[in-house]
Amino acid sequence: MKIDFQPKWKEELVGTCDYHQFTVEMTMGKLHVFFPLESQWEAKAPDWAKGKWSEAKEQAETWAKSQGVPFETDQQAWVEFHDKQDRQQNAAPPPSAPRTGPSEGAC
Repeated sequence: MKIDFQPKWKEELVGTCDYHQFTVEMTMGKLHVFFPLESQWEAKAPDWAKGKWSEAKEQAETWAKSQGVPFETDQQAWVEFHDKQDRQQNAAPPPSAPRTGPSEGAC
C-alpha cells in the first residue's frame, strides 16, 4: 500500500491511501510526529486499516525523516480513521492531550 502524507495546521499529519485516511499527531511549535503503538492502532482500526500498522508506521517515519521531523511511537499518541470524503466534509480536530515534551494493495 502506498500512503501519501500531508501535514495540517491543526497539529495533524494526515495519511491518505486510496479512499481512506488516518490522522496522527504532529506538533507544530516544535515539529515532531507522534505515532500510536500497534495495540492502539488495532483497537481503533476499521477493516481497511487492520494489520496495516507496520506499513503505515514505516512510511510515516520515512516521510518524517525526509522532512527533517523527529518521529516516535508513543503510548499517548492518538490516531483517527476516516474515509477521505468524510474528512473533507468534517474539519473537527481529533481529541488530543497537550504535549509537554518530545498501491500494492487496497487500503
